[in-house]
Amino acid sequence: MATEGQQEPKKKQHRSPAYPYIDLEDAVGKARIVWDKERKNPTTAEIFGSHWDYAKGSSAVALIVSAMRQYGLIEGKGTQVRLTDLAVKIMFSDEGSEEKKLALQQAFLGPQLYKNLWDKYNLDLPSNESLKNYMVRDGGYNDKMVSILISNYKKSLDFASMKDYSGSLDGNVETTQNSEKIIGGTMVGSMSLPASVTVAAKQRQFNIPLSGNKFIQLVVPQINEADFAMFLGTLNLWKANLLSPEENKAE
Repeated sequence: MATEGQQEPKKKQHRSPAYPYIDLEDAVGKARIVWDKERKNPTTAEIFGSHWDYAKGSSAVALIVSAMRQYGLIEGKGTQVRLTDLAVKIMFSDEGSEEKKLALQQAFLGPQLYKNLWDKYNLDLPSNESLKNYMVRDGGYNDKMVSILISNYKKSLDFASMKDYSGSLDGNVETTQNSEKIIGGTMVGSMSLPASVTVAAKQRQFNIPLSGNKFIQLVVPQINEADFAMFLGTLNLWKANLLSPEENKAE
């Protein structure tokens, strides 16, 4: 108790451990918006926020950027904030493919909170009341935020198809040695790619010859001029990933 002339000591404000402010699906959606504006070029978190229609200085931007870092979708600081290879893999791997599923599961297990809950409960989640009790008592999370965190966790769990999680993010994927593949008309860089691709209806497959009996295999859906321009721009961005180490040194 403070005596006369003394101020009451301020109560310490409770700070929760780190948590993702938005669910994984929302984070991927925001990554797509950034891709449309910036591709993988580095910029600032403030400019990211402007692409998401937030006012300059909005506190929500820092929270969203923090969440996307936890999911592994962005990297860098200051003027070097950019999308990661994982974000590109999620956005451009074929829908329903093993590549996309593994990438989403990797992102889901990025936040420490999600990893802890998954390790403890797997798919056998208790009631929301029990989850809240565990997160506040053992995890140190603010009880005013826990309901939102639980909701985001469950949405992300479904979006990442964790019901199909094999216990490993390595996958069982063979990669081609003498060719590079471009899936869905967009180059997805240094990710491991399946040795064969099932060509869906309305897709066309082209083998483009290169020197030394090599070729690039393209599986192309129905595209328009804007898609083609995006494809060329993306291909140029991935030039460093495609060239051999010797060629990169020469440049």
